[in-house]
Order: sequence, then structure tokens, then C-alpha cells
Amino acid sequence: LEINVADYPLRIKENAKVLKDIFTSSKLVSDSVLFDGTESGLTLRSDGMYGRYSTDVKSEGKTNFQTKFSSAHLHNMLRNVDQNTNVDIRLSPQQPLFLSYSIGNNTLKYFLAHMFV
Repeated sequence: LEINVADYPLRIKENAKVLKDIFTSSKLVSDSVLFDGTESGLTLRSDGMYGRYSTDVKSEGKTNFQTKFSSAHLHNMLRNVDQNTNVDIRLSPQQPLFLSYSIGNNTLKYFLAHMFV
């Protein structure tokens, strides 16, 4: 399955340990993570009855949009990945989140639908 890269204006290429820490922290405070893309960068936010979590993430591409995803699903997608693995996430306001990483000779690819903002 190939994706059309032009459909995804924002990309995160990060180590799995960093993303696992972010998604675990988000899951502790809220059931969702808001990806807030601006011209100056990308911020991930979670607000819930247990607190508030926010962090800036290195990203490629600059665009203004917000999109929200389930923190439990994001956490589960990376549950068993080795911490040293590189993870590729692609974001778009019109497309589902695309997340991929390799294990050995195999590449796992996930799509996750948006939640309502």
C-alpha cells in the first residue's frame, strides 16, 4: 500500500522512545491528542479531567491546521515497537493519520481516522 505524499503536508520523523513517551503522557491525562500545526511548528496537546499535557515536536512542512486523534490508539500503535526504531508519521487535515515503522524486513503501516475537533 503506497500513500500519496502530496496528500500529507506535515511529517514527523522521530525515534519511537520519544513518541511513546509523548503518547503515554497524553493518554494519562486525556482520551485524545490535538495535533496543532502552525507556521512556527507542531504542538501536541492533551486536556482532560486529569490535567493538561503539551509538547512541541520536530516536524517537516509548515501548515496551519488542527487535527485530533485517540490517545489510546496512538499509544497502542507503538506499544511493542523497539525504542530505537524510527517512526514516520504523516498528517493532513483531509486524510487519516499515517504511521509506519520497520521491524526487520517488514514495514508496519497504520491509518487512524480523525476525531472531531
